[in-house]
Amino acid sequence: MKKHALFLSTSGSLFIKAGLLLAALLTLSACDDLPQNDPPPGLTLSESPLSCTVCATQTVLISGGDAPYTISGGDLAVATAVIAGDTITVVGLQTGAATDFTVTDNAGLTAALHVDVVEIAPYAIRFVNIPAGTFTMGALPGEEHLRDSIGYDYCYPNELPRHRVTLTRSFRMSECEITNAQYAVFLNDNNVGQDGLLNVAGYGVQQVIGDSEAKLCFIRKGGPVWAYSPFGLTWSAVENKWIPQPCYDNHPVTYVTWHGAKAFCDYYGYRLPTEAEWEYAARAGQPNDIYAGVTLDTYSQEILQERLTEYACFWWLDPRWFREIAPPDYEWHFWSTEDHPLSALPVGQKKPNAFGLYDMTGNVAEWCGDLMRTYTADDVTDPVGTTGDPVMRDGDMQNAIMACRISARWGGRILRTWGDVMGFRVVKDN
Repeated sequence: MKKHALFLSTSGSLFIKAGLLLAALLTLSACDDLPQNDPPPGLTLSESPLSCTVCATQTVLISGGDAPYTISGGDLAVATAVIAGDTITVVGLQTGAATDFTVTDNAGLTAALHVDVVEIAPYAIRFVNIPAGTFTMGALPGEEHLRDSIGYDYCYPNELPRHRVTLTRSFRMSECEITNAQYAVFLNDNNVGQDGLLNVAGYGVQQVIGDSEAKLCFIRKGGPVWAYSPFGLTWSAVENKWIPQPCYDNHPVTYVTWHGAKAFCDYYGYRLPTEAEWEYAARAGQPNDIYAGVTLDTYSQEILQERLTEYACFWWLDPRWFREIAPPDYEWHFWSTEDHPLSALPVGQKKPNAFGLYDMTGNVAEWCGDLMRTYTADDVTDPVGTTGDPVMRDGDMQNAIMACRISARWGGRILRTWGDVMGFRVVKDN
């Protein structure tokens, strides 16, 4: 009996404990249905610290907290930060500097945004491989009969006759035109002073760069006017070196002479492309293109407006009175904003051609390494011009559209800086 009684007592205790556990579980389950007073999620930023380059726009997303949000603090000489909804737009202004902003939500929660404004890598020249091959050089049949909207000839006599050219060696060409930031490093490494003079191998002391600070350019301020509006490199007496104008680090270098382009190439082990290499790379295996993306059989003003401006940056206007023809949505030109200078635009912003090269139509004209040769109908192999002026290709931001065709060519005086329309790109031999 004692053993039995002990069993009943133990069993009863187990049942009681089980009942208490079940009641607790039921209570917890009921609590799940009650309104919760959880604290709001913390205020977080998608990126902090944030690295950005001068004049480049970057965005940071805000999550958590209680909208609306505000931003405060920060050195506005280093960077600006503006909130719209849950997005912060940051623009760097001062290279090599840093600043801190504070984001605050409606409940007083805060998050820190640290911004570093870093330099554009001056040596980061990206190259595209260009295979050896054969192409037909010069204006296309029928191209010489084209006229622009007011009757100007499209084709120049020096673009004819067409002839077959064979390039026996592949090479690598810079994806974009050389920028102000990249050229400034070269100038300062070689201790080029304010006069822009440098001893160029084989040519003695030559001017390699002009100061954009003292240059005139064409801008629109209530009407077309000439005004000072620098946008290239300038000499800084404070820093005792060459620096890009604010927000022009990634624009193609301008005011550069042929000697200056050659000296840059010599210093880094590059060279300027020959004229034949340049046109071969610009055609990019598309023999019927008169511009990148526009063939002779599809040529029309409508095609130019809708397709060419995806690839090109140029001044599209009627020479009779600088009248705009193309809508600003499709292209960059100085009419796009009221006070925009008639200058080049940052490199690599339009579409690349079939080889992956940017700005092979317009933006700035480009120096070639050889001189202006006279075309003949004979087939040639690896041609190099040896007489006349250095060749300029590509057209430029200030040219009318007919001067930006792939076959368009002209010579530039070797001693002339050539102002705000001349730049260059480089090649390396494989």
